[in-house]
Amino acid sequence: MDEMEESGKAVEGALSTRDLQRPLPEKFYTELMELIRANGREAIRQNKIVSHETSDNRRDLLVLAMRELRGLGFTLESPHNLQQRHVRALAKSWEERGLSASTIANRISALRALSIWIGKKGMIQKAADFVSNPSVVHRSQASTEDKSWTATGIDIPALIGMIEQYDPRVGLQLRLMQAFGLRRKEAVMFRPLKADLGLGIRVRDGTKGGRERLIPIETPEQHGAMLWAHRRDVVPVQQFRNRRFRSLYQAGVPPPSQGLRRWCGTQIGHVNQRHAKSACGSCGERTEGRAHV
Repeated sequence: MDEMEESGKAVEGALSTRDLQRPLPEKFYTELMELIRANGREAIRQNKIVSHETSDNRRDLLVLAMRELRGLGFTLESPHNLQQRHVRALAKSWEERGLSASTIANRISALRALSIWIGKKGMIQKAADFVSNPSVVHRSQASTEDKSWTATGIDIPALIGMIEQYDPRVGLQLRLMQAFGLRRKEAVMFRPLKADLGLGIRVRDGTKGGRERLIPIETPEQHGAMLWAHRRDVVPVQQFRNRRFRSLYQAGVPPPSQGLRRWCGTQIGHVNQRHAKSACGSCGERTEGRAHV
């Protein structure tokens, strides 16, 4: 039986950084890693394999949760001892600390996977069952306002041209996102020689779940973006993350806190235009449809 359950006392007050970084006992950590290695690539609700990124996220979230659980006073001897009261204690801590809905939901999702691995399927159902206020884990799946750069009155070609003066490669990624609707990671990992099929591009690297898709090259903007892509070298992903934020800041792009998507604004604009084209045919009238990205 866990020490906390024997004493019947809970840890009061906010957790300190030291509490959250308590190391796990070697035996517990080894057992947890074995469970993750054996099951971490399996999807919870579908018979498929998840990406390495998803598997790594699960591992990090589970280690974080188990450390926090010890900081709350629970000393589980094994991951197999996980019970609903442990999940409730963690959810209460996250709720009190004001973590976002997506953060809480993702952490509970990782714990749900662990509960299945240890033979306790059904122990964790909806995230809302473990918080006092269900709204804290409610995530809206559709945007209620247009956050594309076009909607905010930004002259996208002019802005990209300005960004290219600071860093041509960052400008290229924005061109690709605007022309083809690529996601941020897809644009960062885009390899023109590998992706160019002549009449279209194959997008595979950086896609969600590794799902490949084909995008036709139809507009002058798309042809121009591919010409630029073939003339530029690629940049390592981590190095590029630092460069893109610096370039956007230097070009005067406001932060996300001011209601503008710094990086995805070009992608959202492309999706809005595609939806408008599908809805209106040849009339050219812009619709008010929102992008789901």
